[in-house]
Amino acid sequence: MDEQSTKAKGGPGSPEYKDLSLPDLLDMFPDDQAAMEWLEGNVWPDGRKCPRCGYGYTCTTKHPSMPYYCSECDRRFSVKIGTVMEHSKISYRSWAIATYLLATRPKGISSTRLGRDLGISQSSAWFLLHRLRGVWRTLAGPDLMAGAR
Repeated sequence: MDEQSTKAKGGPGSPEYKDLSLPDLLDMFPDDQAAMEWLEGNVWPDGRKCPRCGYGYTCTTKHPSMPYYCSECDRRFSVKIGTVMEHSKISYRSWAIATYLLATRPKGISSTRLGRDLGISQSSAWFLLHRLRGVWRTLAGPDLMAGAR
């Protein structure tokens, strides 16, 4: 086996790896609508479905925070329902940018720094970080750092 095939493809330092710069990230999410559409594409890759009952034929509403309606379970919903963002008034853009910043900072990021970077309060930034770290802990599993002391 040659040296190239043993290396992980797409990681930092490889030719396939392309890190986003902050201007690229801000261009990707210029407003809350763009971030919401990006999140919807990731949460519902096969089209919008009700997060409560899974019904696929939903309609839009004019409600500002719950823009979709399910006629099967007779409830409004948004892309935040059933995700780490549920019950949060933090904007979609802030969630997307915070997720990127937390994922790309080798030593993490403090809630005070994140609050200043996103223009939100420190307590809102702490809430956001707490939710993201909690879901990553769940995804990583208890054995990920079993040998570390």
